[in-house]
Amino acid sequence: MGDVNFKNAWRQDNSAFIDEVIHLWTENNILPQDVTPEERASELCALAYDGDELVGMTTGVVRYMRQLRSKAVFIRTFIEPKHRMHSAGRDLTAKSKDFLAQWSEDNPELEIRGMATIVQSQLIKQMPRYGVPVWNKTKLGVVGFTKDDEQIRFTWFDHIMLPSSWDDIDF
Repeated sequence: MGDVNFKNAWRQDNSAFIDEVIHLWTENNILPQDVTPEERASELCALAYDGDELVGMTTGVVRYMRQLRSKAVFIRTFIEPKHRMHSAGRDLTAKSKDFLAQWSEDNPELEIRGMATIVQSQLIKQMPRYGVPVWNKTKLGVVGFTKDDEQIRFTWFDHIMLPSSWDDIDF
């Protein structure tokens, strides 16, 4: 695998990106049956390319995290199987954070304070780094667990300052 490069797809509505990811999803048969490719494509965050070949992407949805009193973009990461043992997934996740943090900073009225993920990959669960509380490159730290005992990880965007008082905050 050569040098991986990344493209920001968050809120872009780019038909070329959409066509590429739908092709990759279909080729790998990864979408749940109750999700249309077009629906998931509307959630595109970042794309990873090895040269001109699309090898992975993140998608995201904004959700409120009650325990943090903050909204975050929950991301899903997909890396094509032949690229999974490289650092492409970790690098893509870190780049997704950069893209989302910039978007958050450019849109402060939306009050998106960080990025989160639920770790579902069996491959990641078997790696030693799964047990590390805060992943170094992405700064994703364990903040809880799902009812299925999957890690919920979260990272704050660097520009975020929490309010000194939560009294005037509408949750």
